[in-house]
Amino acid sequence: VALGTWQSSSDDVKVAVLEAIKAGYRSIDTAKIYGNEAAVGEAIKESIEAGIVKREELYVTTKVWNDAHRAEDVAKVARESLEKLGTGYIDLLLIHWPWAGKVVDFAARKLELEYVPLSETWGAMEKLVEEGLVKSIGVSNFNVQLMLDLISYAKIKPAVVQNEVH
Repeated sequence: VALGTWQSSSDDVKVAVLEAIKAGYRSIDTAKIYGNEAAVGEAIKESIEAGIVKREELYVTTKVWNDAHRAEDVAKVARESLEKLGTGYIDLLLIHWPWAGKVVDFAARKLELEYVPLSETWGAMEKLVEEGLVKSIGVSNFNVQLMLDLISYAKIKPAVVQNEVH
């Protein structure tokens, strides 16, 4: 079971992560688009400094948003996330959604789509694993056809398929 941090303000998420770690949670799920990675990182740092948990006992997940599917953007946002989290490495990096585009209006879920092959995004994520910045990679909100396509060219197979269900 992971603590999800979507729709949590920075103040709320810091308290939630601290309390979750105290309660025994070891998996924390966040994303750049949530706008609270720095607060998640602060809570993790405080938990480690207080001796509640060791870094290697935690499993921190973050995600590549739709506007960062190009290879150069994947590396940039992963490094930015890592800096905010302050964890030394990312345990799991996911492609948040299988389509690329620029956010026009996040609240209204409006996106200006652009074509970026998923193979480009995945290849950039594989490089991050090779560099040691990321321990494992996966996808979120992919259907069966997209998974079959990904598996056909992936050197590193997805460690996780995370799907949002309502």
